[in-house]
Amino acid sequence: MTVPAQRSATSRLPRRQLQRACLPVIVCVALALSTGCGNGPENASATASSATSAAVSPTRVAPTTQGTVSPVTTSGSADCATDLSAPEIRRAVATVPPYDAGGGDTWAWNDNPPALRGTYNRCSTLSVVVVTIQRATASSPEHALLFHKGDYVGTATPKAQAFTTIDTGAGTDDTVVLTYKTPGSCNACPDGTSTTVSFHWNGSGVDVQGRPPIN
Repeated sequence: MTVPAQRSATSRLPRRQLQRACLPVIVCVALALSTGCGNGPENASATASSATSAAVSPTRVAPTTQGTVSPVTTSGSADCATDLSAPEIRRAVATVPPYDAGGGDTWAWNDNPPALRGTYNRCSTLSVVVVTIQRATASSPEHALLFHKGDYVGTATPKAQAFTTIDTGAGTDDTVVLTYKTPGSCNACPDGTSTTVSFHWNGSGVDVQGRPPIN
């Protein structure tokens, strides 16, 4: 007899039908877990849109603020400049004898920086400072003080002169050029006779090129 076979064939049919019936339920449950079974298309679209947006949106990085770079200053750069308030000038002026005005009158030299003219520089091979007397007028006597690397060398002339001009255009690091008005000419006139004298540092002292006026 083949009853067991028929019973087995008959029993398979309900199982297949049951599997077919449960398949939509399983699919719906799976969709519900991921997107929602009732609103599947809308939620799926929103999820896809969010994923796309997250994928294409660039990452924003806060800009880095670059700090201000301070200029580098060497230790000696501040000293290598014209400085008429340098203490070396005051000490040099103090060594110059007061101006003898005659009749027993003497006038002290004015070391006040605003009253000075010159190119004094601690780094220059040769520089100059022109100093005049205290309470000076336009025609008062002046002395030109020479300096080598900040050290006082001496006065440019033995005696004080008037109307001393520094020719910075003709001077160099080791040469000072001065122009004097010649005594006896019209010192206050623009056409007064002038004399140009150069003072050059030779490595150990000062060479004078030209003849300063003689009082």
